[in-house]
Amino acid sequence: MDTDTKEVKDTRKNAETIDMEIEAEKVADSRLRKPGAATRLAEYEPGPRVAREPDTARALLEYWEYRERQRDDGPRPVYAAANFFFPFLLDNDTYQAPHIALWEYRGHPAGILIGRIRIARPQRSIGPLRIPMPKLKTLEILHGGLESRATEITYRQLEYLRQLLATAEVDCIAIHHLPLDSEIGARLNAGLRNAGDGNPVRSGRWLIELTDAGGQPLTSNSAKTRSSFRRQDRKLEEAFAGQVYVRELRNPEDVSGLIDIATAISNQSYHGSMGVGVSNSEHWRRTLSILAANGNLRGYLLHADGIDLAYGIGAVYHGTFNAIATAFLPEYRAIRPGTFLLRRTIERLQEEGVRWFDFGYGGAAYKELYGTQHSEEATFHLYARSPAATIAGASDALVQGISHGTRRLLASAGMLDRIRQLWRRRLERPGR
Repeated sequence: MDTDTKEVKDTRKNAETIDMEIEAEKVADSRLRKPGAATRLAEYEPGPRVAREPDTARALLEYWEYRERQRDDGPRPVYAAANFFFPFLLDNDTYQAPHIALWEYRGHPAGILIGRIRIARPQRSIGPLRIPMPKLKTLEILHGGLESRATEITYRQLEYLRQLLATAEVDCIAIHHLPLDSEIGARLNAGLRNAGDGNPVRSGRWLIELTDAGGQPLTSNSAKTRSSFRRQDRKLEEAFAGQVYVRELRNPEDVSGLIDIATAISNQSYHGSMGVGVSNSEHWRRTLSILAANGNLRGYLLHADGIDLAYGIGAVYHGTFNAIATAFLPEYRAIRPGTFLLRRTIERLQEEGVRWFDFGYGGAAYKELYGTQHSEEATFHLYARSPAATIAGASDALVQGISHGTRRLLASAGMLDRIRQLWRRRLERPGR
């Protein structure tokens, strides 16, 4: 009996089609080689297969994903997944086209670049001061969108990036949240063309390993810490006479209501003032609708005696919960509704058999408390030599220099965390 879904069948068909095309290219290439020529792979370095049209780009990315499913069960980011990347791209006037490049090693897919072309003015600021920037053609490479499975492929990828900049095919290459413990990340951190190239902005990422390979829940905190959590839970429940429950939303018809409630909470928290919380905007409607249609969406709402106290929104993709946004009503900070909801979310994901919880980039005390794995990553902005790109690169370096210098000064004085906390409190709008 055939139980495969249409999506699986289409993916397999695309993979088989590209397999046939690759084999045909290899046959053609072998005919072009001179008799007696060296044929060692190290001496034969074909360029990547590049696709810039949506249909061929999607087929190429799905071919990579089809092969990667057989590799491991490590954390997987959702934004670079074909079933999110292309619907979001095609429904968004901000982006012009996809840019997918696939490298092979010994006949197998061994490297991928997942990017999109955007023509716009980069946004840079120093505090409230917006820095004017020229309009650039930028290749944006998403988190999870630059991977290599072999050292030779890493070098080919680096050369490909150099050529894109040298030929001015793009003015800028933006590589977002690249893990520095990967080979490609370490090489770029050392400098693509020279030391410091790309003005790397470093950040941390915390994850929780929720379940083992057999799907059994894992415990990440000590007995003493878990006892403290239970006391915190009771405090919140007692504050509302036990009238507390968590609602989970996943379906397309849930998106509108989820956005309305999350927006109301964000508007009172510092997340809304910073523009990082959920809002009733086209971006959030598009993002959550695509995730819901794919079956990835997980929205969690904490209700207490008729009050919506907190929300947490993320996406489950191949065993990884990718946290996207969270906020709580600041007037209830003392009873910690945010971490109450986080613990219930973790429990539900463990029941579902989800392997990983990815908090997303950036540090926070609660991430360190709950996280079991930590990694360093960096975002790079690499500029070409065109006049516009040169101006943008200089402005970017100035902004980053001032920002880094200010943070270092405050950190050395032991004031960074305190100032950050006070600033966030000032941004809150309780009862708004």
